[in-house]
Amino acid sequence: GCLVLIPINTQGDANRYIKDPKYRVKGINQLSMANIAPMSDHKTNLLWAHLIMAWVFTGVLLALVFRAYKSYYEQRARFLSMRVPENYSVLVTDIPKEHSTNEALQAFFAKRYGDELHSVRMAVLT
Repeated sequence: GCLVLIPINTQGDANRYIKDPKYRVKGINQLSMANIAPMSDHKTNLLWAHLIMAWVFTGVLLALVFRAYKSYYEQRARFLSMRVPENYSVLVTDIPKEHSTNEALQAFFAKRYGDELHSVRMAVLT
């Protein structure tokens, strides 16, 4: 964007419309949009370059985000397709006292989920 906009901004002559020398465009501001003359000037098309470059920048940014998301999605799908228990683990809290052993909890979940249950592990604070 800068390779296009900086040469366009240096073509502007906004100082022609500024009477007070205190407000003149000088220094690095001559490379910015501040150096573009007002709308009454014949070079008003220079302002369109900023709008077009904003659209181009947005389009490129969206394309890069889409490409990164596509890569993330492929890696995530590959990870979730691996058949390891860590990908299908569930943390259950506030278990009643009557189900506070591995065997009792295994029986409780096996009764409700049948063959879908892989294993049960209790984590107990000591």
